[in-house]
Amino acid sequence: MPVTRIDDLFAIQSLQAVEVRRVFLSRSLFDLCSGIVRYGPLKGYVLDKDTMWGQGDLAAKLLGTYEKEVLQAIVQKRPQYSTLVNLGAADGYYGVGTVKAGLFHKSICYEASEKGRSKIATAAKTNGVADKVAVTGIATADFARDLSKLGVDLKQCTILCDIEGAEFEILSSTSIKQLRHSFLLIELHDFMVENGERKKQTLIDTLSEYFSVSALTTQARDLSPFPELDHFTDNDRWLMCSEGRPRRMSWLQCIPLG
Repeated sequence: MPVTRIDDLFAIQSLQAVEVRRVFLSRSLFDLCSGIVRYGPLKGYVLDKDTMWGQGDLAAKLLGTYEKEVLQAIVQKRPQYSTLVNLGAADGYYGVGTVKAGLFHKSICYEASEKGRSKIATAAKTNGVADKVAVTGIATADFARDLSKLGVDLKQCTILCDIEGAEFEILSSTSIKQLRHSFLLIELHDFMVENGERKKQTLIDTLSEYFSVSALTTQARDLSPFPELDHFTDNDRWLMCSEGRPRRMSWLQCIPLG
């Protein structure tokens, strides 16, 4: 019978305690802010306290620090693209939030979970943009072709992809060619799939035929602009900007060459 080392037991329990604390702090800040994003490009967006994904991420979203690098990339490109296509839209943080903020005229949200699709629809209604947000099911490798058939101008699209490792199948060489005039932001999950490093390099090589490809990764966070956090301890303040990641994440930013 395997023996559990005391260090391993402590590591497991401390990680669980940290996550419980993150959720508690997020819910506390949610109440303080009435569930409305206070800072960043999505300021004014109304969040759902009972989100299906990342209860501990609510604080970072309220403060505008959540995936800050991705939002900055979107803001920089906003004059050129009018439609967001969100693969793996979860509860609509991007798919609804960016439309509410005026970063896009409309969005198309792909989400595999039925409950998630319901959450997106509710968020769009709550934020007054239900007529600008289309919600559909799981994305397949034919999604770009399907969008074109529906009359969506891919030259006007930003494609935001966060599909937990399925990016290596969905973003095939054929779909990438079809998307060659779109702006792509792809969260990488190579560490979650078999032969992930090889698949990541193959994806980058294929993208590089049509795009200037660069990497984004999580950078520093400055908590000094947030008076809401002044009376929290140092530990709690930093937990509120944590995104609870298993490792430092990376995204590919793909700017069309032609």
